[in-house]
Amino acid sequence: QQQQQQQQQQQQHEEGDQAAPKVDDGEALRGRNVEWLSVWQRKGVQGEQVPLHHITGHDILSTEQYHELVAKITKPLDVQESDRIAECGSGCGALALAMMHATPFKPENYLGMDYSSTMIETAQKRIKGDFKWMVRNVVDLSHLEDNSFDKAVSFGVFLYLGNEEDAAKAVSEMIRVVRPGGKLMICEVSDLDKKEASQKLRKNSHKKVKHLSKGDFSHLYLRQSFFTAFADSHGVKVTVFDESKLGVDFYPTSQYRFSVLMEVPEEEQ
Repeated sequence: QQQQQQQQQQQQHEEGDQAAPKVDDGEALRGRNVEWLSVWQRKGVQGEQVPLHHITGHDILSTEQYHELVAKITKPLDVQESDRIAECGSGCGALALAMMHATPFKPENYLGMDYSSTMIETAQKRIKGDFKWMVRNVVDLSHLEDNSFDKAVSFGVFLYLGNEEDAAKAVSEMIRVVRPGGKLMICEVSDLDKKEASQKLRKNSHKKVKHLSKGDFSHLYLRQSFFTAFADSHGVKVTVFDESKLGVDFYPTSQYRFSVLMEVPEEEQ
């Protein structure tokens, strides 16, 4: 039986490698972004017994802990029942379910986008309701109209982008698709000023995490000033939240992560 499980897992990994990312021409896939895509393609074909939030990378948390983490981090986004929500880098939909657990909203108003086709396929198979799922890269949301959402959110995505240029493109696109008076939130950003401490912490906190790849894939670290300066240059209000101060001691990664809330100003009359 164990041998059969290993063969099945190997087959899933191979299927993940073969599943081509269905992204539009012109979307940036380079460097770190490309390397991580191979990992997400593999993760996306894991069995239904694997919790969704484990597939998207929060392996060290229980479902209850993940829901609490999401509720506390995304609280400033102030999600309302009727909000049109765009999730940029949705993975297999773990965040959507966790957010709905905290604040019920209409599934038909939720659009989840990810550059991994296997992740989107898993979301379509495992999540009930009229959620919309689409294979897209967060650095190019040109298929979406300006001001078409009330809220936009990205959770644990920016650390897998290629560089600061890609991060700037992603933020710019999120601002563009959010209506005047709306909000966007970029959560779970690795702090460049805490990089050395983070690497020491991860050696201990992720010892038991099983990896689907033998590669040593790096994360993108950004400074808080990257976001504050970007917001100032684009005329949006910005607030940075230190995740270590949110009361989530069960999540050691919070010691070197922060989240960013941006508020798009109302149009002048």
